[in-house]
Amino acid sequence: MKYDVETFPMNMNQNPFIFTNTKGVTYYSYMRKPDRRIARGLDGICMDPGDDPPRIYIRPGMSDRREMNTQIHEVAHAFFWDKPECDIRRYADTVSRYLHEAGWRKVAEPKVHGPINEKSYHKAKRGKKSK
Repeated sequence: MKYDVETFPMNMNQNPFIFTNTKGVTYYSYMRKPDRRIARGLDGICMDPGDDPPRIYIRPGMSDRREMNTQIHEVAHAFFWDKPECDIRRYADTVSRYLHEAGWRKVAEPKVHGPINEKSYHKAKRGKKSK
């Protein structure tokens, strides 16, 4: 099934995770809620490998464990497009449970601070009282 650009736009303010499956198809994965007209109630969706370009959308805001399971599930679709949904679900559930029990956890993104402005640095320094 082909989807139009209106349903799944490419010009998002997010750098996608880009990967190529074993058949040479390059996927673009976004942390963006799937369009409810196509994927009502789903946590993620993997688009057909014949789409130009094929994309994956993952709903943000889930628990870390659920997000990990959804990521694995949708990437598995990208690699094993012809497999039945029950096989993909079982695979993703098993891998995410294995990784969780092995101690894998999502790490918070480090805070990135901008360059120190010389004026603000001296202003902050003057405000400190020395003993």
